[in-house]
Amino acid sequence: MNDKLIIKIKLHIIFLFLLFICSFTGLFAQETQTAADSIWAYRQAVENKITLLKNEGNLLPLKELNNRVTCISNKDLINPENTFLKTLQNYQKISPLIIDSVFLGKKWNIGGIDIVYVNEKSNIEDFLANTAKIEKSFKIILCIFGGDDVLKKFGGLADYKAVILAHSNDPHTQDLVSQAIFGAIPFKGKLVEDIAPNFKKGDGITTESLKRLKYTVPEEVGIKSEFLKKADSIAIVAIQRRATPSMQILVAKDGKVFYHKSFGHQTYDSTQAANLDNIYDLASVSKISTAIPALMKLTDQQQFSVDKTFGDYFSKAKRTNKKDMVFRQVLTHQAGLRAWIPFWQNTLINSTLLVVEDPNSRLNQKILDPKVFQPKKSKKFPFQVADNLFIHKKYVEKNMVKQILESPVAEKKDYVYSDLSYYLYPEIIKKITKKEVVTYLDETFYKPLGATTLTYNPLQKFDRQRIIPTEYDSLFRKQLVHGYVHDEGAAMLGGVSTHAGLFGTANDLAKLLQMYLQNGYYGGKQYIRPETLAEFTRCQFCETNQRGIGFDRQRGTNAAKSVSEQSYGHSGFTGNLVWIDPANGLLYIFLSNRVYPTRNNSLLSDLNVRTNIQEVFYEALK
Repeated sequence: MNDKLIIKIKLHIIFLFLLFICSFTGLFAQETQTAADSIWAYRQAVENKITLLKNEGNLLPLKELNNRVTCISNKDLINPENTFLKTLQNYQKISPLIIDSVFLGKKWNIGGIDIVYVNEKSNIEDFLANTAKIEKSFKIILCIFGGDDVLKKFGGLADYKAVILAHSNDPHTQDLVSQAIFGAIPFKGKLVEDIAPNFKKGDGITTESLKRLKYTVPEEVGIKSEFLKKADSIAIVAIQRRATPSMQILVAKDGKVFYHKSFGHQTYDSTQAANLDNIYDLASVSKISTAIPALMKLTDQQQFSVDKTFGDYFSKAKRTNKKDMVFRQVLTHQAGLRAWIPFWQNTLINSTLLVVEDPNSRLNQKILDPKVFQPKKSKKFPFQVADNLFIHKKYVEKNMVKQILESPVAEKKDYVYSDLSYYLYPEIIKKITKKEVVTYLDETFYKPLGATTLTYNPLQKFDRQRIIPTEYDSLFRKQLVHGYVHDEGAAMLGGVSTHAGLFGTANDLAKLLQMYLQNGYYGGKQYIRPETLAEFTRCQFCETNQRGIGFDRQRGTNAAKSVSEQSYGHSGFTGNLVWIDPANGLLYIFLSNRVYPTRNNSLLSDLNVRTNIQEVFYEALK
């Protein structure tokens, strides 16, 4: 047999092998997609069968999120495979309470709203015995999983304000019942037979959706699950190439979250995996999540106008070159403001330090002015900048605000992205509302939306291990920035500003941004008038720049090439990108800590990670 024939046979074998691999891979992908289609069909069937049998005072769906909510059950509630509690916690903070030998025999004193989870494994006698101990003023929701047989074990149901019947007890059913409780999906099930003595065939109370985020599978929005593995691959490769230690991604279409994943670890040492509960520094995404919603709301109430000036709302500006600056131009970054001011560098003073290696030499070195910063908290130094670093209470007003107001203004009003006005909005908002900006945002937006992780200074509310670290700051704070805002200027404001400082999860940020996408409506409440949102998000000075009022609209700069002309969003220095596309009903949130351990890492942008992942979802829709 000659060499040419041998080579030909070998090539033929290789071709057949590759053909087999391709066929097998295609068959595997086809089988995987068939399974995904089956899951979607099953979820549809479950959703249609969840039955609301009792609903005193229209308690369900839960509209107001300011009540304390407790979920009561046996240990099955905290089983890793049980999704009931996990999904409830997507909407607001829920406290679990497990019935055990310690609990039994005590009087229930929980308060607020109690959701009782009962399945076929539950000891019904225990539940019935303890129900009598609940204060009658409490609002108790009974959720029965497992069908008619479990329900029949309950005699009277007078103590329950609402009763829900689900005919199975698998993760999909648990997930969908939780969503129905909060109005993400409506109750529409009807009994197919009598359940003596309380309910008859055809019974079932229907409700309307409150337009809260629904959590679903890609197939519900017309996307194949298999296709989205492209997004997974881009994310995994970016992590491997150390573009960022971690990322958290959420994508929703028409209010339906179909992609919600975390990748990587909190840091490159891989000791703690990133998860969906992790809280990220939102950096400049804070602008459209703090100042801009506040100003939109105040516009609705005719307490603020973008066509007025700094002099109208900020008395300290009346005798400065900022007096006649119109907010419409300021918020589109073409009012002539400087891009930024290195505030922390302006606090450095000369210090002659002894060099340990050479006792006879001295080194002139800059240090932080002890009149501005101290390592311990006190009356004069109450605002924490980082671990063991506190700033003087008067420095902000006497120095930072003064530097902004005295800064030069460019004669030619070209587009220059500037943070400076956002340092001043907390004081403007306080003057108008008579409330601190943190309180105003919590009461007006975050708490009613159920966005419990959207917060300033997260260490005051959450464990440090839940918060994603950012940069090791070797110049200013001389430590790893972990739980404190990465931006130096915001840190000097005690962590509270509107150009940076807000933290949160992708899930909670999505509630605010979905409200924008739904023309100011979310969870049964109109937060902002549609006309106001339309004005703030439209292109303001299209000939000079593409920005809206506070929002970025520059196609191709940060967002994918396929976003619509109507779309808007913002990016953040720590590696974040959020984008809202009304034409496609698409919401995209990408959070990361690409600045760990140093801001000099530009791989996230160099590799177009955020943009390329976003583009996958547009391709999937096609």
